[in-house]
Amino acid sequence: MKHAVILAGGVGTRLWPFSRRSSPKQFQNFLGKKSLLQQTFERAAKLVGEKNVWLVTVVDHAAQTKAQLPKLELDRIISEPVGRNTAAAISLAAQTITEIDKDAVLAIFPSDHYIGLPKEFQAICKNAFNFCDKHQDTLLTLGIQATEPNTGYGYIEVGKPFSENKETVLSVKRFLEKPDLKTAKRFIRSGKFLWNSGCFFGVAKTINKLFIEHAPQISEEVSKFRANSQNSTYELVPSLPFDSAIVEKAKHVAVIPASVQWSDLGSWEALYQILLEKNDTSNIVVGTHEGINSENSLIIGQNKLIATVGIKDAVIIETDEAILVCQRDSVQDVKKLVEKLDELGKHKYL
Repeated sequence: MKHAVILAGGVGTRLWPFSRRSSPKQFQNFLGKKSLLQQTFERAAKLVGEKNVWLVTVVDHAAQTKAQLPKLELDRIISEPVGRNTAAAISLAAQTITEIDKDAVLAIFPSDHYIGLPKEFQAICKNAFNFCDKHQDTLLTLGIQATEPNTGYGYIEVGKPFSENKETVLSVKRFLEKPDLKTAKRFIRSGKFLWNSGCFFGVAKTINKLFIEHAPQISEEVSKFRANSQNSTYELVPSLPFDSAIVEKAKHVAVIPASVQWSDLGSWEALYQILLEKNDTSNIVVGTHEGINSENSLIIGQNKLIATVGIKDAVIIETDEAILVCQRDSVQDVKKLVEKLDELGKHKYL
């Protein structure tokens, strides 16, 4: 059967102060009335049915997850004692699902991404499942058509068509981490690179075998944890991304190019760009704002009037406990700011 696994263990520090440890960005409704998590669940449920949607999250967020997703069955929520990155979460899900469905085919989705063209996304995901049915030893990912030399995304270098499949399925030459601007521009000019979406498809048994081959300590420690449910055991699981632990080492990896208006919403700038497409003004405002000679800015407030004079290309975010002010071209450094607050022991703001 086809199953969907939603990874919901992240924090999203670059969207601080809205995204915090107690309520990460997947629980926020930045775009519309529904949260990013709720939107992801709806897309997954349309693809595989509600009963075949699984979610991996840390135990501290299990109750909040259930509150936001009342249609998600309790036994489909897989709780980690602590977050150990995406490789551990996927290994835990693959082992759990294989136990009840030895022929399971998985779609793996981040919980906090934006898809602007959901119908097109559904069609591509169905093609991905069909491909995995025919190529059971192959991992498949979705690569986003790159539109700019973005340095905040990982890249996929594509090769020749993977097979005679009528759909566009390409072989993967290599995965590359976030490049500098000069390298990103070279990637875009070449026309041979896609953005790494973080969405994966594969047969669960194949995924389990890849863990045994390429990341045996993760596989073993996850298996021990499942056997005895001791939190101390899970803390021994290496904390690695699925990409570097498994995907980059696998022999058979394919990619489907996807144009679905995707964004990982990894920064306030990413949110600004999405909202800008939906508005006819350069200032994106949520809340109460009055300004003079202020333009090209993202301004979000919860309770207070935000008044600006002569502000350009800025991000201003107001919550009950914190206010963030920065230039739009510096939003990637919000993560560093959060790390500094952590080092200073100002945990109540995190």
